[in-house]
Amino acid sequence: MKFFSMLWKGGRLDSSDALCTEHYMLKLMLIIIFPPFAVWLDQHEKNYPNTLKIMYCFILTSLLYFPGLLYAISIVKLYD
Repeated sequence: MKFFSMLWKGGRLDSSDALCTEHYMLKLMLIIIFPPFAVWLDQHEKNYPNTLKIMYCFILTSLLYFPGLLYAISIVKLYD
């Protein structure tokens, strides 16, 4: 459970571990692996102001990967 918390929030498992990541790195990995999930995560953090963005990204990713990827890059805010 600590490992997933570390991945989500960024940080270290213990003081002796060197494994750490920032929240924007998780979002960037999700954008590359599956863009609609990254858009969903971004909308979830904003309390779903526009759920159509998730559907648009899913449709664009279904047609071809790169239109969905470009749409997700333009929508998802990596830094707070």
